[in-house]
Amino acid sequence: MIRIKTKGLMSSMAAASRMGAQVERGIQSAIAQGAHELRREMMEGLRNQAPGGNTILPLSPMTIALRRLPQKGAKSQTLKQGSTKALIRHGDLIRSINVEKNTPEDYTVGVHRGAKGKKSGKDMVNIAAIHEYGTKSYTQVVTPKMAAFSRYLVVMGILHVPWKIGQMLRKKIPARPFLRPAHKVWSTTANERFVTRLAQTQSLIIRAK
Repeated sequence: MIRIKTKGLMSSMAAASRMGAQVERGIQSAIAQGAHELRREMMEGLRNQAPGGNTILPLSPMTIALRRLPQKGAKSQTLKQGSTKALIRHGDLIRSINVEKNTPEDYTVGVHRGAKGKKSGKDMVNIAAIHEYGTKSYTQVVTPKMAAFSRYLVVMGILHVPWKIGQMLRKKIPARPFLRPAHKVWSTTANERFVTRLAQTQSLIIRAK
């Protein structure tokens, strides 16, 4: 009978097992980094008004004029300067972009269900969907407040004649995608960056050995 000592072999197997666990953690870390990188891409796209390098459709003159009006209850009724940037007036939308961990190797990045506006309390996922895809044309009945606002728009030169109470207005919110363009840019080199991160992780493991 030929006997083979397995002491050294068992030691090697244990080392391989430990390295396998380290490799798995390296993979999970690389995936997590990629998810947070995508989140930053989405947020920067909104800040720069050019998600994925595509300039966001500018706000309409009416929307800009609306932003100049004093807020309800404001001490001063002086018109504000008003922001001309789209989708980031209060910061609720950009704050709602987050990374959700499903499993150690599976993440979801974007505006998740349950995200609420800080001041409005509105469901941000619905607002995000409206801006990402736009809406179909719909009608809106002019209220007394809208009629009063229309007189301000006439003064601003945006409307020729004010709206009448009860008048039907046809409206449509245009698409201003900010999630899909960012993902498209991020995904073009995502695999290469993942491999690079993983290689760096394994290099550290080898050095530690």
